[in-house]
Amino acid sequence: MQGPVHDTHLPQAARPAPITRAGKPCPEPRFSAGPARLRSAPKAFRWTTGPPVRQHPRLYNGFLAAGLVWSLLADGTTAFQAKVFFLACVLVAGLYGAATASRRILLVQAVPAAIGQALVPAAH
Repeated sequence: MQGPVHDTHLPQAARPAPITRAGKPCPEPRFSAGPARLRSAPKAFRWTTGPPVRQHPRLYNGFLAAGLVWSLLADGTTAFQAKVFFLACVLVAGLYGAATASRRILLVQAVPAAIGQALVPAAH
């Protein structure tokens, strides 16, 4: 009977499989740090789950939202330039999303950004 194998200095592929009491190799271990643990995380942190293809737009939109909030908190010329820049970013992203993913993005993202772009000079 073999005890547990503690060859942590070896790469995972080179480590020998642990042996059960019956002398048969153990199946691959299943780690509980995966989806079950992520489901128990607060909802605010769940956006990081999923493949990177889904994470990138969420991260990008978060940066755009942070920029727009910053433009509302800034003063003078900096606020005007930040509003114009970040609304242009939202508009370009909305047009690209409408062309490549879904036409609904045009109404949800690009049209409000274009309206905002038209209203920023009037408010300045």
